[in-house]
Amino acid sequence: MGLNRRAVALVAVALFMVLALASHAGAVGYAQPNVVSADPVDSTPHVRNGTVLAVAAVGSRVYVGGTFTTVVNASTSAQLPRNYLFAFDRATGRVIADYAPALNGAVESIAPAPDGTSIIVAGRFTTVNGVTQRSLAMLDATGTRVSTFAARTNGYVTKVLVRDAQLIAGGRFGTANGVARANLAVLDANTGALSAFNIGVTEGRTRADGTTPGASVVEMDADAAGYRLVVIGNFRRVGGLPRQQIAMIDLPSARVATWSTNRYPNDSAGTQAFQCSKSFITAMRDVEFSPDGGYFVVVTTGGARDHNVSSLCDTAARWESAGPAGAVETWKNCTGGDTLYSVAVTGVAIYVGGHQRWLDNCGGRDYAMSGSFAADGIGAIKPSDGSAIRTWNPGRTRGVGAEELVATAEGLYIGSDTTSLGGEYHARLGLFPL
Repeated sequence: MGLNRRAVALVAVALFMVLALASHAGAVGYAQPNVVSADPVDSTPHVRNGTVLAVAAVGSRVYVGGTFTTVVNASTSAQLPRNYLFAFDRATGRVIADYAPALNGAVESIAPAPDGTSIIVAGRFTTVNGVTQRSLAMLDATGTRVSTFAARTNGYVTKVLVRDAQLIAGGRFGTANGVARANLAVLDANTGALSAFNIGVTEGRTRADGTTPGASVVEMDADAAGYRLVVIGNFRRVGGLPRQQIAMIDLPSARVATWSTNRYPNDSAGTQAFQCSKSFITAMRDVEFSPDGGYFVVVTTGGARDHNVSSLCDTAARWESAGPAGAVETWKNCTGGDTLYSVAVTGVAIYVGGHQRWLDNCGGRDYAMSGSFAADGIGAIKPSDGSAIRTWNPGRTRGVGAEELVATAEGLYIGSDTTSLGGEYHARLGLFPL
């Protein structure tokens, strides 16, 4: 990016900062006025190893979590040790020098705490700054563990969301704060105290050999109003009701919603048989609501055996929030056999990341059909009809995949395991500006 364009990007960041300070509380789509630039900014830090799994913009900072241990500032070579979590300045891109909490395991999700400056992190760690704190922790702006926040599970947490004063945690665990909770829990976002909410996510898919892996929540999102929660993962029952890999929960009433679909089957045989490759215990990878909450988009893996003629393996699919029991997707966009790991919904575009080679490729399986669109590792889709936005195609080194996409007031953040984005060096982290 040239100096003039970089200056324009920094001005844009400043213009949007007022909105940024009130940015969304994790995962739900962020309304943007236009499609982002295909030219990433130069100022974001480089992550030298591992994978970026989580990005959260909170106040004047961006927090980044994953499996890494070292980062560097842009245009420098000095290596900065950071164990699974770091922060950088939202306007300048410089790593916050005195923010270096020590966790002993991966950070998979980050949500802003209600106070507007602290964060809640989730993942596979068991200690924070040398103190036992398993899978959930609150850290203040200095990186100090907030000792009054008591949330924990006996397993790992893959996603945290904050809606008002509620902290929603999903993953693979049997207890939260020592009390039985099956893979989904709602806690107080300030103290970590467990609520009475108790909707279990149970019954993992039965493999061909007859074994049944433990159920888990892979991802989830709640609309901005905190009314609807959609969970996805390896399960066949939610709250005791049959739900195949996806379920909607009414948060105010703490009940499983009537909305349901059988388009992501998870049984071992019959009409509900798992349609994707048997090497996966679940096809589900990410879900995000639109900014207005009217619809949500699910992206999947799967190695579709039917070349996506009828299945939803390796697709992005739009679902209407007010759909009925037995709902079907509004549209789908197929990669033709490659995984999509992440999705960000902005109202004007739906961005998808993975290790895909194509979009608009229903019918293909590791080859391009006529009319397909080459979109290496990242792409954009029209919310209206699900077709690719062919004017936006920056590309990225595919690797395993883009694990995180987050839309904010300044643009679209990308977290991945590779070092090339938009034809430039951006190690595992980048920003496409508005």
